[in-house]
Amino acid sequence: MEKVSILIVEDDPLFSVELRRLIEEALGYEVAACVNNAADALQWMSNSKRLPDLALIDISLPGSMDGIDLAEKMTGIPIIFITSADVPGIYHRARMLMPHGYLVKPVGKLTLQSIIESALLRAGNPGLSADVLRVWQEDLVLDNHVFLKTHSGKLEKINLEEVAVIEADGNYCIIYTTQNRKHAVKISLKRMAMQLSGKLFIQIHRNYLVSLKALESVDTATNQVVVIGQELPIGASFRANLVSHLRKL
Repeated sequence: MEKVSILIVEDDPLFSVELRRLIEEALGYEVAACVNNAADALQWMSNSKRLPDLALIDISLPGSMDGIDLAEKMTGIPIIFITSADVPGIYHRARMLMPHGYLVKPVGKLTLQSIIESALLRAGNPGLSADVLRVWQEDLVLDNHVFLKTHSGKLEKINLEEVAVIEADGNYCIIYTTQNRKHAVKISLKRMAMQLSGKLFIQIHRNYLVSLKALESVDTATNQVVVIGQELPIGASFRANLVSHLRKL
């Protein structure tokens, strides 16, 4: 399971330290790097093997590029702008880039947590309606990974390719990975199925969702499948849809 990775671009050393403390200690996320100007940020990104999940960028950076100029060069990364003043002109210029959030210093823990989680959700699903957003408040599924909220309230990242089986357990789901790790998530199987639709997961029983890629065998005579060594039942009402999906693979 990977932690949410965040890049900080902030030239105020005291605020940078406080922001890092909030992200790592209070929220439990990972700071991928902390730099104080746009040039260093671009250099770090060009050398990094893994891009961050999110970038927090101060608009007023020293040098030839400010934070807005930097954001224009950072494609595919959700951006949250930070500034020390609520200046309408700056806000409107930043808004033209359609950032995933906008914060005015000082920043508190709950405000930071809320904007980070909202940014991650918007990044993966920019067209979500308000109704679907309410469904996805607890755990966030993006294009190729799922963010799970732990008991401490922080988000942890699991690649969807690692997920093999999702089992219903009352109001919770138990997620089994291909490495035989197990995670409990407070979300119903119905909601999880809604989030994973079209991502090569299929419901085979009222209590089970499985990854089509993780299927080891399917026995239509006994109505069972095998996934990561587990024998799971195929529900009568789900059998036809499973067979149909297998024919398309």
